[in-house]
Amino acid sequence: MLSYQIERELRDGRLVRLLAAYEPDPLPVHVVHPAADVPAAKVRAFVDIAVPKLRAVLERIAALPTRSPAR
Repeated sequence: MLSYQIERELRDGRLVRLLAAYEPDPLPVHVVHPAADVPAAKVRAFVDIAVPKLRAVLERIAALPTRSPAR
């Protein structure tokens, strides 16, 4: 499961990251759209909205505390 898909649950404490020390390094996220000299207005609008929102979610996730597994 990708962390941005469960950001709300992580933030609310309904889910916790147990093995954070073993998580792989983050991968870049790309917004891909068909090539065009001038992208369609709806594509440009989506990118203009999606990129800052996704960036904000990923920054919030990076700032969440992690919990060590109980022994």
